[in-house]
Amino acid sequence: MVSWAKNDEGNTEKSNFNTDENGIAIIPISEHKYWMISIVHMVLNDTPAADYHSYWGSVTFEMPKQQ
Repeated sequence: MVSWAKNDEGNTEKSNFNTDENGIAIIPISEHKYWMISIVHMVLNDTPAADYHSYWGSVTFEMPKQQ
């Protein structure tokens, strides 16, 4: 799992996270930035056409400024 955070000046930070045995990852999101969280889940495939099947997802959002 990867998070990207971009501030108002355009500076970007990238962080990697792993899920626990229950599939949960805690990503600290507490300040105003533009965020994208992305995840890829790979599953061993049981057909000769491919070794793995992949599931991809992402979400983008803006954390509002604190008043």
